[in-house]
Formats: sequence, structure tokens, C-alpha cells
Amino acid sequence: MLIGGKVRLRKVEREDLCFLFDLLNDTGLQNYDVSMHAAISRYALDRDFEKLFHRQGWERFLITSHDGQDKYGIISVKEIKGVPNCYTLSIALTTRNTGCGYGSEAIQLLLGFMFRNRAAVRIGLEVRSYNTRAIHCFAGCGFIREGTLRQASFHDGAYCDVLVMSILRTEFMEKQQGKSQGQDSSSQHKC
Repeated sequence: MLIGGKVRLRKVEREDLCFLFDLLNDTGLQNYDVSMHAAISRYALDRDFEKLFHRQGWERFLITSHDGQDKYGIISVKEIKGVPNCYTLSIALTTRNTGCGYGSEAIQLLLGFMFRNRAAVRIGLEVRSYNTRAIHCFAGCGFIREGTLRQASFHDGAYCDVLVMSILRTEFMEKQQGKSQGQDSSSQHKC
């Protein structure tokens, strides 16, 4: 379990099925999350729970309040096959919990854990180009834009671009060092 000032991250458990069902079927979220392609049935979620949430090479955490009563979303990292210590990150917050800083803190907790405890070298992500809130959030967390996958996502009858962003261990550690010395001048966008 990882604990921050506002949130804690804990492993996803079967008791979270109702929350996960609602989260994964949130049409507002599906508009923004590149990895979400279609709604999932409660039956399929229950049947495939182990395969979906406890897969080899994946770390999946539920984002909750400190007491665990309020569930805000899910955050995951997946090791890139054939590229040791390099991961992809994804995060999904309930629509009502965006803009509260829960996502930013969850990302920072997970980055710290991965870079310090799992010897991660690089953590990347993909985000739809129109998801400006998430892009600002990721940039505030230290992610650097690497490029654009043109018309690489299809949603709601239209193609859109996907931005590729990443952060390296050295960049994260430098940013943490700057914060501890009071030198962080970046304006972090809350997600």
C-alpha cells in the first residue's frame, strides 16, 4: 500500500467489482481514456477479474481515501514486453473526482514507487490530444511530450491524435531533488 497526503493506493481486490464496473462503464471516462474501447458487462468483469487485474507484468492499484471508504479511480503500470524496466502508465478517475488533485498525487506516488523500488528507467503513456486536463496534469507530474500518433484513436465516430509522453528516472529524481530544495517552480495542474 502506498500512502500520500490525500490518497492511498492499494491492490485491486474482488470486493471492488461494483466500483470497477461503474468506472469502466462511465461514458465520460470512455471519451478520454485511450485504452478503453467498449463497455464491459458485469458478468465479463467478474469472469475475467484475475486476467484483467492480476496479470503478469502489471501493477494495478485502486486510488482511495485514507480510510478506504471513498474510491476515486484506478492507476496501472505495465512492463513493456522485451524492454526491461520500462513501463506504460494508465489512470482513470471517476468523473466527479477529476480536478481534486487525487490523480496528480496518485501518479506521483506510483512514480516514486516504480523508480525507487522497481528500478524503472522509463514510464510512458498515451493520451488523446483533446484531453487537455490530463495533458496538463501529466506535464505537471514531469512527463515530457515525445510525439504524436496521428489519427491513432477512433472514438465517437471520429479519428483523433494520440500524444505520447514519458518520464525517465533521472528526470523524476532531479524534480524530487529540486522540490526538496524548494526549487520547484512548475505549476502543477490537478487531475
